Order: sequence, then C-alpha cells, then structure tokens
Amino acid sequence: MPYQVCDSCDIIYPISEDEEVFEFCRCGGNLKYYRSLLEYSEDGSEPVRKVIRLQRTYTENKAYDYRLIEIIGAFMSIIGFIWLMSGFLLAVLSVFAGIMILLYGMKEGYSWKRGLKGEKVVNRVLERLPQDYFVFYDVKLPGSKGNIDHVVIGPNGIFVIETKNYSGKYAIIADDWYPRRYSTSRRKKLPKSPGKQAKFNAISLRNFLTKNINTNKLKPWVHAIVVLIGQKPLKIITKYYTVLQPHEVIDFIIKKKGKLTRSFKEESIELVAHYSTEVSFYAPQKLSPV
Repeated sequence: MPYQVCDSCDIIYPISEDEEVFEFCRCGGNLKYYRSLLEYSEDGSEPVRKVIRLQRTYTENKAYDYRLIEIIGAFMSIIGFIWLMSGFLLAVLSVFAGIMILLYGMKEGYSWKRGLKGEKVVNRVLERLPQDYFVFYDVKLPGSKGNIDHVVIGPNGIFVIETKNYSGKYAIIADDWYPRRYSTSRRKKLPKSPGKQAKFNAISLRNFLTKNINTNKLKPWVHAIVVLIGQKPLKIITKYYTVLQPHEVIDFIIKKKGKLTRSFKEESIELVAHYSTEVSFYAPQKLSPV
C-alpha cells in the first residue's frame, strides 16, 4: 500500500493504488510519496521507533468490558446502600445484585487483565528491536477465529509470539503444559496448550503470506514463540516452538539464522499491517497516523 507523509506535521496517509495523490497536506505542508512502509522507514537519518495505533487490541477490549461490569456492579451496590439507609425495601435486592455483578466482573475479567499486563510487558521488550524489524500487535487474519498477539518481521525471518502471563511453575513436554501444583499421582495439564496455539498461528500466517505473495522461491519459515511471564519452567521439551522469558526474546530473534528477500519482507509488512491494531517501526520523524 502506498503512503504519503507530510514534511511539516509528519502525518502518514495510507492511500489505495487508484486513489488520487495530493501535493499538500491539510496543514499546508508538502506531501511526500512512499511506495511502502519499508521504503518510508529507510528514508532519513537517525530514525526513532514509533507506533501507529489503529485501534484497541482484542485483549484490551475484553479487559475494559469486564472493568465496565465491575463499575456497574459497584455503582448498583452503592445506590442500594443509599436506598437501604433511606428505608427502601428494594434496596436489599439492589445491593445483592450489585455485589453479584461486581464479583462476576472481577472473576471473569481477571485473566484478561493479566493477559493485557503480559502483552504490555512484551510490547516494551519488542520496542528494543533493531531498526530493520517491524512489530505488529494483535493481528487478526481473514477467516481466523483468534488473534496473534505479536508478529515480528525482520531481515532474518518472521516470528509469531503468543504471550502467557501465568503464575506458578510449569513443566512443558511437547505440547503439554503441566502446572507443578499437582502431584505426580494426579498429573493434570492445561486444557488449552499455548504451544499448540503458537504453532497454529505460525502455520496460519505462513499460509496466508504464501497465498497472497507471488514467489517461486522457497517460502520462509514462520517461527513460533511462547513468551511466559512469570517463573521460568522447571522443564522444557518442545518441538516446532520455543518457550522464552521476556528478557530472552530480543537475543533469540536477532540471532536466529535466516534471510528474507527484500520483496518478500516488503509485501509481508504491507499485508500484516492491514490486519493489525498497531504497527511499530523506525520512522525518520515524528509519526502521527490519521
């Protein structure tokens, strides 16, 4: 997708192939044309990593939804207590209903809040990637049921990251995650495997890219990563995916052997950006999306 960037206010305008190209920005500044985000990121000296925020992530939306439920429950409880002090009999029902709603919001929203906190930790980590890496947040591919927490595209490959903010210790054997709070006599595993989820996301992204990018060369591998916020697992035996702690992510990505052609990298960036809630990359100036 082509873009125009204002040399005065630094707003970036995505434009379609058949859309009219304007000479001036709405602020009066000159607009410069770029064929892609990659071309724009390479224009200029001393670039700084910036984030284009398109919308809230899925995890943010779920966390905020349950937070709103908590607020409604708390409000109903407070109103009920006020009525109770005034002698209204229905106040008891209002207090009870409010407390139940509040508890429901707290219980159901707990995991989403933890997930959001974990994703923000990984966000801060990925911001330290070198200049030639693009980071995409909360990617939802066409036809997919779930979202990919993060996608990283760099000169040495493509990486999908699934973030889990778990407490306690785990033993990870293949796709099975075993919480260590259970004894060996009644060993239980997590019902949903983060490893399977990461591998599925990697396969889905690879299929999506190879379907939409015309190339006769060997399609690049998409690396699957699970970033575990919390204690390091006691045992890790995995296949086709890697379990890392936040401080290990940068070194793992930049030291991974591989190479993307410029054309495949450029087209991959444009495709994934279209389905992301946020895009992070090095820009030559201050960037303000419209």
